[in-house]
Amino acid sequence: MQEIAPMPVATALVDNIVLVQLLGVSSLFAMSPRFQGALHLGAATAGLLLVGTGGHYLIHRWLLEPLELQAFSLPIAVLWIALAAALLELAGRGVDARLHLALVRLRPLTIANGAVLGTALVNAERAGSLAAALANALGVALGFALVLVLFAGVRERLTAIAVPAAFRGAPITLLSAGLMALAFLGFARLA
Repeated sequence: MQEIAPMPVATALVDNIVLVQLLGVSSLFAMSPRFQGALHLGAATAGLLLVGTGGHYLIHRWLLEPLELQAFSLPIAVLWIALAAALLELAGRGVDARLHLALVRLRPLTIANGAVLGTALVNAERAGSLAAALANALGVALGFALVLVLFAGVRERLTAIAVPAAFRGAPITLLSAGLMALAFLGFARLA
């Protein structure tokens, strides 16, 4: 249990899924212009990461490994993540109509997010236990949401300042993402 406790922080900061492993970058650029959109996508992805990773870990360990069908791990993970997104959407409908509407709008970005699929596949293969897989998924969710929200703040600030014409649009966005990745590299000393 002692090695599981620091795992979410290390995964969120040191081994960040977006800035280090470059998974989920498309969502970073798609939803980062608006702070509210980044916050919603971060929360939806966090829920899907936890449900998707936990469920795929159990499917992999209890069904695919005993039947020696590990080759089907990728299509099973894709199907499970799509089903988990639908289940979360149904749960959102029961809680609040606005939450349900936000989950419906974000479904394509959460299902097609490489961070969700990559985390589910890697944890099914490498995690020693369900608790370790969920702790890693929690760290990925925290790191993804943190980068998304921070990058949204940076992009909102960039709209308020005078950016030279040669750097407007994609160049300043990519430069900002690179600088953020370098800033997160400073957390590598913590590990």
